[in-house]
Amino acid sequence: MANLVLASLSILLAAGVRALGLGELPQGDWEKHGLPVSARDELRALLADQVEQKRIPGGSLLLVHHGEVIFAEGFGWADIAKKRPFKITDAVRIASITKPIVATGIVALAADGRVSLDEPVSKWLPEFRGVKLYSGMEASRAPTIRELLSHTGGAPVDESPQGRPWLREWSNRPDVTLAHVVKRLSETGLAWEPRAKFGYSGSGYDIAVRAVEVATGRSFEEQLTERVLKPLGMDQTTFRPDEKARADVPKSYNLTAKGIVTSTRPPRERNATTYVTYGGSLVSTPADLAKFLLLHLDHGQWHEEQLVPADAVRSMHRPPEWSHTGYGLGWSLGLIGKGKERMNIGHTGSSGTACGIDFRKQVVWVLFTQMPAPKKGTATEEAGFHQLIREKVKQIVEAIPET
Repeated sequence: MANLVLASLSILLAAGVRALGLGELPQGDWEKHGLPVSARDELRALLADQVEQKRIPGGSLLLVHHGEVIFAEGFGWADIAKKRPFKITDAVRIASITKPIVATGIVALAADGRVSLDEPVSKWLPEFRGVKLYSGMEASRAPTIRELLSHTGGAPVDESPQGRPWLREWSNRPDVTLAHVVKRLSETGLAWEPRAKFGYSGSGYDIAVRAVEVATGRSFEEQLTERVLKPLGMDQTTFRPDEKARADVPKSYNLTAKGIVTSTRPPRERNATTYVTYGGSLVSTPADLAKFLLLHLDHGQWHEEQLVPADAVRSMHRPPEWSHTGYGLGWSLGLIGKGKERMNIGHTGSSGTACGIDFRKQVVWVLFTQMPAPKKGTATEEAGFHQLIREKVKQIVEAIPET
């Protein structure tokens, strides 16, 4: 009889997880994970208040502790005009959270011996032989993939004239491929010598991915799917969503002094070869991203299988030896614990997304919206909705007992 009850309970729990659209992520109990009901009530109240005060249209929040989902809820609106609720299952444009996923794929391929992280990309990209600096002088060498993934390779900084402005124009042209963009970047040159300083650059990820494609003779997207996405069951994560998936993505909004307005930049169609920036073009769901975060929490292990060598994963969680920034390979790095181990890592995206891993408390979390956080020095800075929610999540994580 006891076995029958346990079997029935397992079926009910599995059905509950499937109903939430969380796939194989097991469902946990908030209170059994050491948290008071009042903390969950306060979190829900904060999310509802942000929507009510029109500081945010809507979003989704997922918390996983010791591999079990303890909070998974959508809030507010995915489409204000149509009153379509924002669901926990909604796939969104994750923007720069693409970077740690791309970096993990490249690091995995390097661990397989398919490409080197530490040789200049000119080995595979002849257009970078003799690459020049903005000053007109020839650089001492081309950057390495490791330098590009850690934003220390001298690639054009996103917000500089050589960065995003011309890329935005090119990204709307169906005839432009990654090879075209990287050739243009080689002609633009490097902002400074590799390792000279940190400069956040999505373009650097494009150069790194193109080098990998030439080195391996295969599409990077195919290899990322085979090496990372498919083994993790991230079947809702893609650079190229189909027409239905694009229609289901929550609307993008901006917060202005006059309130919330619909973004004027519509999503574009992407064929099999159209250029997408590998620094920020993935579409994903909270559940898919949580699986990826759990892979890093467990140092490359997933369901007792070592998908990526542990030492290779750990190398992503610290800055390169020449860099003194808080950025590793695709990750923003948080507090340092004993032995220089990072206690938390994460990333944000300009579309209004954020995620994090707390190694000490064994927690991963995902926050999705489709409205960028207010910029400093603007009339909307005081809204700070992303920061408010992230601070509340931090409080909840800190309240979880260490085990």
